[in-house]
Amino acid sequence: MKTALLHYWLTNRRGGEQVLSALGRLLPDADIYTHAFGHKIRTPGEDGVWEGHRVWETFIARLPLGRRKPQAYLPLMPVATRRIALDGYDLIVSSESGPIKGIRKPKGARHICYCHTPMRYLWDLHDEYYRDAGPLGKLAMRLFTPYLRREDLKSAECVDTFVANSAFVADRIKRIYGRDSTVVYPPVDVDFFGDCERTPGDYYLFAGAPVKYKRLDLARAACARLGRRLVVAGGGEFTREDMRAAYAGARALLFPGERPSSPTALAGRAKRSYQARRDFSSRSRRLIRSVPPWKSSRAAHGLPNAAVLRPHVSPRQFSAGA
Repeated sequence: MKTALLHYWLTNRRGGEQVLSALGRLLPDADIYTHAFGHKIRTPGEDGVWEGHRVWETFIARLPLGRRKPQAYLPLMPVATRRIALDGYDLIVSSESGPIKGIRKPKGARHICYCHTPMRYLWDLHDEYYRDAGPLGKLAMRLFTPYLRREDLKSAECVDTFVANSAFVADRIKRIYGRDSTVVYPPVDVDFFGDCERTPGDYYLFAGAPVKYKRLDLARAACARLGRRLVVAGGGEFTREDMRAAYAGARALLFPGERPSSPTALAGRAKRSYQARRDFSSRSRRLIRSVPPWKSSRAAHGLPNAAVLRPHVSPRQFSAGA
């Protein structure tokens, strides 16, 4: 069975790329198609190959800065995706939180989409992205968002089966695309992150790329308010060993953003790191207890969206394999 893996852009190694890597291990003979294959993620001496898979790019990669900033060409990606030639493939598996699922499916092929989330900047977090954009960004969003939303809805029709990375994303898929999905949680190497001694230090940890929807600003504000040290690690620039050491030495993992079923949080739980998360079930702006519990409360004193972190009191441990 000839198989193709589709990924929006392959320019760094974050959660989406971890999922792609796991899919590649399940489908070792698959080819990878993506809008851009960045130089910093390539293996030296293996041009056009990623983790043993041949990588094919769309014309986005050949545009100015296309491999460094492919997101700048978002309005062109629906056209680029439809130009991907997939004749002869029996199975197509797309890994999407950017536009890649809207392919021309060959007759008789089956298309499974592993959806990390419907595109945030088009749907749930559109207003936040618009508010934070500069004048040119706002103009581009006004011009292209209606078109990109139509294309995104149309591309969902190219999918035979949706797989969501969490029940949260499954609800989004149902609400936006009107499609049911099966929940399959993202892969995390629990043994690797859990198999070392935890020695909490004097810092709190924010793990992940410092993009706006992850709300690093809340973590910074909370730690600044309390005079606590914050370490920011991630964004594809840290090794697995670096991240394991960061989890092991953190007093707690701060998780203030709206991030469904993140490998970051799961890795933190494998390391038995304490976590603080915001509760979005009612769109509230507060931090809540997670397992194992540590105390948090609503912010006060003019800091409405940040956490007031209190010392842990007899925290309970839990099983990483539960």
